Amino acid sequence: MVEQLTKPEDCLLRSDEQFVMNALASAMSATWREGGASPDAYLDLAGRTVAVEVSRLTQHVRNEDGESVPRLSEDVGAFRIADDLNLALRDEIPDRVGVLLIMHAPIQNVRKTKQDLLNRIRQIFRTGDAVGSSLQLEIRGNNVQLSVHGGLDEDRKKVFAAVPNRHSSADIGRNAWEMLEERIRTKAQKCAAIAATMPVWLALFNDYEVLADAETYRCALRSIDVAHPFEQILLIGGGGSVTTIWLTDKTPN
Repeated sequence: MVEQLTKPEDCLLRSDEQFVMNALASAMSATWREGGASPDAYLDLAGRTVAVEVSRLTQHVRNEDGESVPRLSEDVGAFRIADDLNLALRDEIPDRVGVLLIMHAPIQNVRKTKQDLLNRIRQIFRTGDAVGSSLQLEIRGNNVQLSVHGGLDEDRKKVFAAVPNRHSSADIGRNAWEMLEERIRTKAQKCAAIAATMPVWLALFNDYEVLADAETYRCALRSIDVAHPFEQILLIGGGGSVTTIWLTDKTPN
């Protein structure tokens, strides 16, 4: 994990944005300070300062209307169910035991699905030793695989979720292209004014790291025809790695 070089208590950046800036500062032997609405932050390098716009690469899927939407907007219902069940059952499920829910997004009838799962999990633990239990359920139109595991870390959630998405595409290259193009296009418009006064970097937290690495995004960039003002586009991994996937030939040495 990246050393927390800078994390002001009154910083308005989200935790993932602070993580990105700490990773950049560590990799560049620099310091950073918060920006505002645009850019998100400033990176103070030896002899120069650059504006940094931070964003997150999140897989897109096609919704019921065929529109491209961030996958998180469809998956979030399943994760909220798991979080709510964890809160409700954390004192009822034994320590070092957890319930894994594999739920296919998007979730139908979230409120009633959550209540039915709450009742079913309580029933499982009332019958005795639940560890090792595995059930395939159909609840309110949702297919849910429920399994109970022992020997978990003490600080792990008691209920947690894995979420396959029925609308997700197996075409990794297309997913990467769609994510990258949307972020570059949106952030280019936002940063146009500041780019007229100073260099701007786009730092992208890779939320799809398990499937798409830096080389995948470099390949995707070759197919993206979007004018942008960024001096560099950087990819920040979940472990704090920093990789440049775009570098203008005007960047100072």
